[in-house]
Amino acid sequence: VAALRRAAEARSRALAERGAVTDAALEAATLARLQADQAVIQRRQALASARNRLARARVALDRRRVQLEEARRRLEDFVLVAPFAGRLTEVAPLQLGGRVGAGERLARLIDPARLEVAFTVSRSAFARLIDAEGRLRPLPVELRLELAERQVLARGRLVRAGAALGAGQSGRRLYAALEGPAPLVPGDLVTLEVEEPPLEGVAELPARAIGADGTVLALGAGERLEAVPVRVLRRHGDRVVIDARPLAGREVVAVRSPLLGAGLKVRPLREGGAEAPAPGSDQAATGTVRLDPERRKRLIEAVRASRLPAEARERILRRLEAPEVPAALVRRIERRIGG
Repeated sequence: VAALRRAAEARSRALAERGAVTDAALEAATLARLQADQAVIQRRQALASARNRLARARVALDRRRVQLEEARRRLEDFVLVAPFAGRLTEVAPLQLGGRVGAGERLARLIDPARLEVAFTVSRSAFARLIDAEGRLRPLPVELRLELAERQVLARGRLVRAGAALGAGQSGRRLYAALEGPAPLVPGDLVTLEVEEPPLEGVAELPARAIGADGTVLALGAGERLEAVPVRVLRRHGDRVVIDARPLAGREVVAVRSPLLGAGLKVRPLREGGAEAPAPGSDQAATGTVRLDPERRKRLIEAVRASRLPAEARERILRRLEAPEVPAALVRRIERRIGG
Protein backbone atom coordinates (compact mmCIF):
# COMPACT_ATOMS: atom_id res chain seq x y z
CA VAL A 1 0.00 0.00 0.00
CA ALA A 2 2.82 2.43 0.89
CA ALA A 3 4.52 1.71 -2.46
CA LEU A 4 1.29 2.45 -4.35
CA ARG A 5 0.88 5.71 -2.42
CA ARG A 6 4.44 6.73 -3.34
CA ALA A 7 3.82 5.91 -7.02
CA ALA A 8 0.55 7.94 -6.96
CA GLU A 9 2.36 10.90 -5.38
CA ALA A 10 5.08 10.77 -8.02
CA ARG A 11 2.50 10.81 -10.85
CA SER A 12 0.66 13.72 -9.24
CA ARG A 13 3.90 15.72 -9.00
CA ALA A 14 4.70 15.02 -12.64
CA LEU A 15 1.23 16.07 -13.72
CA ALA A 16 1.37 19.15 -11.46
CA GLU A 17 4.59 20.26 -13.13
CA ARG A 18 2.82 20.10 -16.48
CA GLY A 19 -0.24 21.83 -14.98
CA ALA A 20 -2.46 18.81 -15.46
CA VAL A 21 -3.58 18.56 -11.78
CA THR A 22 -4.31 21.04 -9.10
CA ASP A 23 -2.23 21.67 -5.97
CA ALA A 24 -5.04 20.21 -3.84
CA ALA A 25 -4.79 16.91 -5.67
CA LEU A 26 -1.01 16.89 -5.16
CA GLU A 27 -1.41 17.63 -1.45
CA ALA A 28 -3.96 14.82 -1.13
CA ALA A 29 -1.55 12.34 -2.78
CA THR A 30 1.28 13.49 -0.51
CA LEU A 31 -0.92 13.12 2.63
CA ALA A 32 -1.96 9.64 1.56
CA ARG A 33 1.70 8.64 1.10
CA LEU A 34 2.58 10.02 4.57
CA GLN A 35 -0.29 8.09 6.14
CA ALA A 36 0.88 4.89 4.38
CA ASP A 37 4.45 5.40 5.64
CA GLN A 38 3.12 5.99 9.17
CA ALA A 39 1.13 2.76 8.96
CA VAL A 40 4.26 0.87 7.86
CA ILE A 41 6.22 2.30 10.80
CA GLN A 42 3.45 1.34 13.26
CA ARG A 43 3.29 -2.19 11.87
CA ARG A 44 7.07 -2.53 12.15
CA GLN A 45 6.91 -1.35 15.75
CA ALA A 46 4.09 -3.80 16.43
CA LEU A 47 6.15 -6.62 14.87
CA ALA A 48 9.18 -5.72 16.96
CA SER A 49 7.02 -5.60 20.09
CA ALA A 50 5.53 -8.98 19.24
CA ARG A 51 9.01 -10.44 18.76
CA ASN A 52 10.02 -9.06 22.16
CA ARG A 53 6.93 -10.60 23.75
CA LEU A 54 7.74 -13.92 22.05
CA ALA A 55 11.29 -13.83 23.40
CA ARG A 56 10.00 -13.06 26.91
CA ALA A 57 7.44 -15.86 26.61
CA ARG A 58 10.16 -18.30 25.62
CA VAL A 59 12.27 -17.26 28.60
CA ALA A 60 9.24 -17.63 30.88
CA LEU A 61 8.54 -21.07 29.35
CA ASP A 62 12.12 -22.16 30.03
CA ARG A 63 11.76 -20.96 33.63
CA ARG A 64 8.50 -22.90 34.02
CA ARG A 65 10.19 -26.02 32.67
CA VAL A 66 13.02 -25.64 35.16
CA GLN A 67 10.49 -25.16 37.97
CA LEU A 68 8.57 -28.22 36.78
CA GLU A 69 11.74 -30.34 36.83
CA GLU A 70 12.56 -29.07 40.32
CA ALA A 71 9.03 -29.90 41.46
CA ARG A 72 9.36 -33.42 40.05
CA ARG A 73 12.65 -33.94 41.87
CA ARG A 74 11.15 -32.66 45.10
CA LEU A 75 8.19 -35.01 44.63
CA GLU A 76 10.55 -37.93 44.15
CA ASP A 77 12.28 -36.95 47.38
CA PHE A 78 8.93 -36.85 49.17
CA VAL A 79 7.77 -40.30 47.92
CA LEU A 80 9.40 -43.32 49.59
CA VAL A 81 9.19 -46.56 47.60
CA ALA A 82 10.29 -49.76 49.34
CA PRO A 83 12.62 -52.07 47.38
CA PHE A 84 10.47 -55.09 48.32
CA ALA A 85 6.98 -55.95 49.54
CA GLY A 86 6.55 -56.77 53.21
CA ARG A 87 4.91 -55.92 56.52
CA LEU A 88 5.08 -52.34 57.78
CA THR A 89 5.61 -51.73 61.48
CA GLU A 90 6.93 -49.06 63.86
CA VAL A 91 5.44 -46.27 61.72
CA ALA A 92 6.45 -42.78 62.89
CA PRO A 93 3.57 -40.40 63.81
CA LEU A 94 3.80 -38.03 60.84
CA GLN A 95 1.46 -35.17 59.90
CA LEU A 96 0.56 -33.79 56.48
CA GLY A 97 3.04 -31.04 55.61
CA GLY A 98 5.47 -32.00 58.37
CA ARG A 99 9.20 -31.92 57.82
CA VAL A 100 11.37 -35.03 57.94
CA GLY A 101 15.02 -34.78 58.86
CA ALA A 102 17.84 -36.54 57.02
CA GLY A 103 18.38 -40.05 58.36
CA GLU A 104 15.11 -40.07 60.30
CA ARG A 105 13.48 -43.54 60.35
CA LEU A 106 9.86 -43.38 59.26
CA ALA A 107 8.93 -47.06 59.56
CA ARG A 108 10.29 -50.59 59.63
CA LEU A 109 9.62 -52.97 56.72
CA ILE A 110 9.84 -56.72 57.30
CA ASP A 111 10.16 -59.19 54.44
CA PRO A 112 8.27 -62.34 55.60
CA ALA A 113 10.08 -64.45 53.00
CA ARG A 114 13.54 -63.60 54.40
CA LEU A 115 13.16 -64.16 58.13
CA GLU A 116 15.98 -65.70 60.13
CA VAL A 117 15.89 -67.59 63.41
CA ALA A 118 18.67 -66.92 65.90
CA PHE A 119 19.62 -69.49 68.53
CA THR A 120 22.61 -70.37 70.69
CA VAL A 121 24.34 -73.75 70.91
CA SER A 122 27.14 -74.98 73.11
CA ARG A 123 30.67 -75.24 71.81
CA SER A 124 30.49 -79.02 71.70
CA ALA A 125 27.26 -78.86 69.69
CA PHE A 126 28.78 -76.24 67.38
CA ALA A 127 31.72 -78.56 66.71
CA ARG A 128 29.27 -81.13 65.31
CA LEU A 129 27.73 -78.59 62.94
CA ILE A 130 30.90 -77.55 61.10
CA ASP A 131 32.89 -79.36 58.45
CA ALA A 132 36.58 -80.24 58.44
CA GLU A 133 37.50 -76.72 57.32
CA GLY A 134 35.50 -75.05 60.10
CA ARG A 135 32.65 -73.82 57.91
CA LEU A 136 29.06 -74.11 59.11
CA ARG A 137 27.26 -76.87 57.22
CA PRO A 138 23.89 -75.89 55.66
CA LEU A 139 21.96 -78.49 57.64
CA PRO A 140 18.15 -78.53 57.50
CA VAL A 141 16.22 -77.35 60.55
CA GLU A 142 12.61 -77.68 61.66
CA LEU A 143 10.79 -75.00 63.63
CA ARG A 144 7.65 -75.35 65.71
CA LEU A 145 5.53 -72.49 66.98
CA GLU A 146 2.84 -73.30 69.53
CA LEU A 147 -0.38 -71.35 68.87
CA ALA A 148 -3.04 -72.27 71.42
CA GLU A 149 -4.31 -75.69 70.28
CA ARG A 150 -2.44 -75.87 67.00
CA GLN A 151 1.17 -76.09 66.01
CA VAL A 152 2.78 -74.19 63.15
CA LEU A 153 5.65 -75.98 61.42
CA ALA A 154 8.30 -74.43 59.20
CA ARG A 155 11.55 -75.58 57.67
CA GLY A 156 14.81 -73.84 56.98
CA ARG A 157 18.58 -74.23 56.79
CA LEU A 158 21.59 -73.07 58.75
CA VAL A 159 23.11 -70.10 56.95
CA ARG A 160 25.71 -68.46 59.19
CA ALA A 161 27.26 -68.16 62.61
CA GLY A 162 27.55 -64.97 64.63
CA ALA A 163 30.79 -63.03 64.17
CA ALA A 164 31.15 -62.23 67.87
CA LEU A 165 29.71 -63.09 71.28
CA GLY A 166 27.92 -60.64 73.49
CA ALA A 167 28.96 -59.85 77.03
CA GLY A 168 28.36 -62.79 79.34
CA GLN A 169 27.48 -65.18 76.50
CA SER A 170 29.03 -68.55 75.77
CA GLY A 171 28.76 -71.07 72.99
CA ARG A 172 27.99 -69.92 69.47
CA ARG A 173 25.18 -67.83 68.03
CA LEU A 174 23.75 -69.44 64.86
CA TYR A 175 21.21 -68.25 62.31
CA ALA A 176 18.82 -70.31 60.19
CA ALA A 177 16.96 -68.92 57.18
CA LEU A 178 13.37 -69.99 56.58
CA GLU A 179 12.53 -71.75 53.32
CA GLY A 180 9.57 -69.79 51.98
CA PRO A 181 7.04 -67.60 53.83
CA ALA A 182 5.80 -68.74 57.21
CA PRO A 183 3.28 -67.31 59.71
CA LEU A 184 6.10 -66.08 61.95
CA VAL A 185 6.94 -62.56 63.08
CA PRO A 186 10.08 -61.14 64.72
CA GLY A 187 10.04 -61.90 68.42
CA ASP A 188 8.33 -65.30 68.18
CA LEU A 189 9.77 -67.97 70.46
CA VAL A 190 10.02 -71.21 68.53
CA THR A 191 11.34 -74.71 69.14
CA LEU A 192 14.12 -75.54 66.71
CA GLU A 193 15.58 -78.92 65.83
CA VAL A 194 18.67 -79.35 63.66
CA GLU A 195 18.69 -82.46 61.50
CA GLU A 196 22.21 -83.81 61.78
CA PRO A 197 23.71 -86.52 59.58
CA PRO A 198 22.80 -90.02 60.84
CA LEU A 199 25.13 -91.59 63.38
CA GLU A 200 26.27 -95.18 63.00
CA GLY A 201 27.23 -97.65 65.70
CA VAL A 202 25.42 -95.77 68.48
CA ALA A 203 22.84 -96.55 71.14
CA GLU A 204 20.37 -94.43 73.07
CA LEU A 205 20.23 -94.87 76.84
CA PRO A 206 18.64 -93.09 79.78
CA ALA A 207 20.94 -90.40 81.13
CA ARG A 208 20.88 -92.15 84.52
CA ALA A 209 22.69 -95.12 82.98
CA ILE A 210 25.92 -93.07 82.75
CA GLY A 211 27.95 -92.86 85.91
CA ALA A 212 29.85 -89.85 87.15
CA ASP A 213 33.05 -91.50 85.92
CA GLY A 214 31.67 -91.84 82.37
CA THR A 215 31.05 -95.57 82.55
CA VAL A 216 28.04 -97.85 82.24
CA LEU A 217 27.43 -101.11 84.06
CA ALA A 218 27.32 -103.97 81.56
CA LEU A 219 26.22 -107.52 82.25
CA GLY A 220 29.20 -109.85 82.02
CA ALA A 221 29.94 -113.51 82.53
CA GLY A 222 28.05 -115.14 85.34
CA GLU A 223 25.62 -112.22 85.35
CA ARG A 224 28.14 -110.04 87.11
CA LEU A 225 28.35 -106.30 86.39
CA GLU A 226 31.33 -104.74 84.70
CA ALA A 227 32.15 -101.02 84.39
CA VAL A 228 32.70 -100.15 80.73
CA PRO A 229 33.90 -96.64 79.72
CA VAL A 230 31.72 -95.06 77.02
CA ARG A 231 31.79 -91.85 75.01
CA VAL A 232 28.64 -89.70 75.14
CA LEU A 233 27.92 -88.28 71.69
CA ARG A 234 24.61 -86.49 72.27
CA ARG A 235 22.40 -85.42 75.15
CA HIS A 236 18.69 -84.91 74.58
CA GLY A 237 16.57 -84.30 77.65
CA ASP A 238 16.83 -87.34 79.91
CA ARG A 239 18.35 -89.47 77.13
CA VAL A 240 21.91 -89.80 75.88
CA VAL A 241 23.40 -91.21 72.70
CA ILE A 242 26.66 -93.13 73.21
CA ASP A 243 29.22 -94.86 71.05
CA ALA A 244 27.91 -98.43 71.27
CA ARG A 245 30.90 -100.20 69.72
CA PRO A 246 32.49 -101.10 73.08
CA LEU A 247 29.10 -102.56 74.16
CA ALA A 248 28.22 -104.51 71.01
CA GLY A 249 26.00 -107.46 71.94
CA ARG A 250 25.92 -106.67 75.67
CA GLU A 251 23.21 -105.60 78.09
CA VAL A 252 23.65 -102.54 80.30
CA VAL A 253 21.95 -101.27 83.43
CA ALA A 254 19.37 -98.67 82.38
CA VAL A 255 19.00 -96.97 85.79
CA ARG A 256 21.99 -96.96 88.10
CA SER A 257 21.72 -97.11 91.85
CA PRO A 258 24.28 -96.50 94.59
CA LEU A 259 23.78 -100.16 95.53
CA LEU A 260 25.07 -101.35 92.16
CA GLY A 261 28.73 -101.58 91.24
CA ALA A 262 31.26 -103.52 89.26
CA GLY A 263 31.67 -107.14 90.31
CA LEU A 264 28.17 -107.57 91.80
CA LYS A 265 26.11 -110.53 90.68
CA VAL A 266 22.60 -109.47 89.73
CA ARG A 267 19.36 -110.92 88.44
CA PRO A 268 18.51 -108.86 85.33
CA LEU A 269 15.02 -107.35 85.16
CA ARG A 270 14.57 -106.69 81.47
CA GLU A 271 12.09 -104.13 80.14
CA GLY A 272 8.81 -105.77 79.15
CA GLY A 273 10.12 -109.17 80.09
CA ALA A 274 11.97 -109.47 76.73
CA GLU A 275 14.99 -111.67 76.40
CA ALA A 276 18.36 -110.12 75.76
CA PRO A 277 19.56 -110.23 72.17
CA ALA A 278 22.23 -112.73 71.46
CA PRO A 279 25.77 -111.32 71.54
CA GLY A 280 26.99 -110.39 68.07
CA SER A 281 23.49 -110.48 66.54
CA ASP A 282 22.35 -107.79 64.09
CA GLN A 283 19.72 -106.61 66.52
CA ALA A 284 22.28 -106.02 69.26
CA ALA A 285 24.75 -104.28 66.95
CA THR A 286 22.32 -101.91 65.26
CA GLY A 287 19.90 -101.17 68.13
CA THR A 288 16.77 -102.41 66.35
CA VAL A 289 13.70 -104.25 67.59
CA ARG A 290 11.07 -106.47 66.03
CA LEU A 291 7.52 -105.21 66.51
CA ASP A 292 4.42 -107.28 66.92
CA PRO A 293 1.53 -106.34 64.56
CA GLU A 294 -0.51 -104.56 67.25
CA ARG A 295 2.40 -102.42 68.43
CA ARG A 296 3.45 -101.58 64.86
CA LYS A 297 -0.14 -100.56 63.98
CA ARG A 298 -0.33 -98.27 67.04
CA LEU A 299 2.93 -96.54 66.16
CA ILE A 300 1.94 -96.05 62.50
CA GLU A 301 -1.43 -94.53 63.48
CA ALA A 302 0.32 -92.13 65.88
CA VAL A 303 2.70 -90.94 63.17
CA ARG A 304 -0.11 -90.48 60.62
CA ALA A 305 -2.08 -88.40 63.13
CA SER A 306 0.90 -86.14 63.88
CA ARG A 307 1.51 -82.69 62.38
CA LEU A 308 4.89 -83.60 60.95
CA PRO A 309 5.78 -82.40 57.43
CA ALA A 310 4.69 -84.85 54.75
CA GLU A 311 8.27 -85.73 53.80
CA ALA A 312 9.32 -86.52 57.39
CA ARG A 313 6.09 -88.45 58.01
CA GLU A 314 6.63 -90.67 54.98
CA ARG A 315 10.24 -91.30 55.95
CA ILE A 316 9.24 -92.43 59.47
CA LEU A 317 6.41 -94.60 58.13
CA ARG A 318 8.82 -96.40 55.79
CA ARG A 319 11.11 -97.16 58.73
CA LEU A 320 8.18 -98.42 60.82
CA GLU A 321 7.12 -100.79 58.05
CA ALA A 322 10.55 -102.45 57.93
CA PRO A 323 10.97 -105.87 59.59
CA GLU A 324 13.31 -104.34 62.20
CA VAL A 325 12.76 -100.81 63.50
CA PRO A 326 15.35 -98.65 65.29
CA ALA A 327 14.74 -98.91 69.00
CA ALA A 328 15.44 -95.20 69.52
CA LEU A 329 12.68 -94.30 67.04
CA VAL A 330 10.19 -96.61 68.80
CA ARG A 331 10.97 -95.14 72.20
CA ARG A 332 10.68 -91.58 70.91
CA ILE A 333 7.24 -92.19 69.39
CA GLU A 334 5.95 -94.04 72.44
CA ARG A 335 7.11 -91.24 74.75
CA ARG A 336 5.11 -88.73 72.71
CA ILE A 337 1.93 -90.80 72.69
CA GLY A 338 2.34 -91.85 76.30
CA GLY A 339 2.99 -95.52 75.46
